[in-house]
Amino acid sequence: MAWGSTPRNDAVNGLSTLLKRPQWREHPDGQRIRELLRPQLDSGDETIRMITTLGITQLFDPNELPAEIGRRLRHEENLSVTTALLDGLSRCVSADPEGVDSALGGLREAPSWPVLAARPEDRTVPPQSVQTEGGDLLVSILVYLAFARATGFAAQLIGVWAQHPLLHPATLGRAVAMTRRYMNPPNGWEPESQTRLFAFLETITDAILVAVSSSQELLSSGTRLGDESRHDLEAAAWIANSIAQELYYASGAFQRQQEQQQPDERVVAPRFCDLALPLIEKLGHVPTAGIAHHLVQTLVFLSRREPRRAFLAIASIVTTASGYSSESLGEAEVLGLVDAYVAERRELILGDPECLSALRRMLEAFVGVGSDRAIRRVQDLGDLFR
Repeated sequence: MAWGSTPRNDAVNGLSTLLKRPQWREHPDGQRIRELLRPQLDSGDETIRMITTLGITQLFDPNELPAEIGRRLRHEENLSVTTALLDGLSRCVSADPEGVDSALGGLREAPSWPVLAARPEDRTVPPQSVQTEGGDLLVSILVYLAFARATGFAAQLIGVWAQHPLLHPATLGRAVAMTRRYMNPPNGWEPESQTRLFAFLETITDAILVAVSSSQELLSSGTRLGDESRHDLEAAAWIANSIAQELYYASGAFQRQQEQQQPDERVVAPRFCDLALPLIEKLGHVPTAGIAHHLVQTLVFLSRREPRRAFLAIASIVTTASGYSSESLGEAEVLGLVDAYVAERRELILGDPECLSALRRMLEAFVGVGSDRAIRRVQDLGDLFR
């Protein structure tokens, strides 16, 4: 919200600025400033209300603040003021997670907060276009409360989303995008948060696979997908893509261009690898090229620790994902891995019939779409067996 300079605006803004400074908060006049500003939180002028709300954390005792913000969120209609209130709530979340959780729980029955009541979204609107109340800031608070602190309301709400993910694709897409720090925390800290998160992701993925399997059965029988089935499939693909993308970035596989010029010192985190591999193997059954590519990129990196399991998982994805073998990025990633295995892990392929079969399936998939590079690899296979 932009506002012009008026005597009243300037006065409120000036007092709020003073109160942000420790020397004024501790000064005897600090209490007088608070008394002057608190009534402005209820001003009928939205600009005044917003300017005052930006400093709300300085106006109340920390123990009272979450409940005070929750009370105001119930009735506030202006988006800028609502955002300022949520920002104030986010500043309380580390010090008083239970208070923030209680404040959000108190909004679940409020008509203006359907996301907190886990009401189904309008799936005729693409998930990337859905605007939910509170947006990313509210979702980030809930993610922190549910996974880092396991508070009652947030954990229960996110559990409902996980049980019925196809009804909340936009919200879940945002939530998954905010879980990266819990997927692969540095130095093994927050293991309980990591465990809770992967249990959540597995529940979502199981529901996604049911939707994908149901749609495939309908299509295989020659039945055209109805609107409900089509919305389910679109929601499943959207959420699966969000999970696959975050797994890739959280794993440590991503390298910026400038980093690729330096010695590769990336290390696979053992716990992340153990938790992520079963999830990736499940997500590999979603037959979408974009999802497949994120999963393959992640598996190529995880192959440093689990070479056999990663290789078999990649073979499964390549032969499952629709159109992936036709993509140039897929060809470069997969055949690059094949070259690395032939050069560095030849004994694994030659000594394991399952890996050898996986190699053949991968090459056949790319040969089938006319990949010159794959055709050359097949022609060179004789050297592999010498």
